[in-house]
Amino acid sequence: MLAIDPEVTGQRALKASEELLMAISADILDRKETHFVLWRPGMTAIRAPELVIGTLKAGYPAELDNLQELPMTLAAGLPGLWEIPASDCQLTDGQIYHYWFKVEDTGANSSPLPLISCTDPMAYTVDWRLFPSDASDNRQPAAVILWQDGKLVPCDPGGKQVSFKHDVSPEKLPRNNQLVIYELPTAWVMSRELNEAYCDVGTFRDVRATP
Repeated sequence: MLAIDPEVTGQRALKASEELLMAISADILDRKETHFVLWRPGMTAIRAPELVIGTLKAGYPAELDNLQELPMTLAAGLPGLWEIPASDCQLTDGQIYHYWFKVEDTGANSSPLPLISCTDPMAYTVDWRLFPSDASDNRQPAAVILWQDGKLVPCDPGGKQVSFKHDVSPEKLPRNNQLVIYELPTAWVMSRELNEAYCDVGTFRDVRATP
């Protein structure tokens, strides 16, 4: 009879799991240049996630125009990693897009599981003006991305992109092992009536505008 050491078997499984996680984490940012990517490790979906994407229609409230709902597929050899090539989404070059992922609500007790729209967990930017039409609260803002020259480019809702060309090379920076980092919440509170506060999210632009 073959003897199996459970401790050794467990260590091998853990190592294999760590190697898989490292491979995905190292590769996922490269994939995000050309694909919409959703990583749901350990989740066995009955229904494939969908990409819900469109353009912002300004107003109050803001709406998603030119709506598309596109099924995603599992990445080959990477369990839990769902993706769809941006080139398959009929996007217009130079256009800013807002999007969510529609997934099964694993917190629900019903069967089949209902679908909910969620923010891209790895979004570069979100727009707090736009929320899913089926949402009961404002907890899932739309993610924002620019489609330009065949690539998905990080930008803000106005199209402004990050530039690091004037940044000092990390090799020339002073040692940073004694940094003190302060958290600056951007939420704001306004008192409408006695003992009734109104809270909402703000932006760092609001902070900079504060005298």
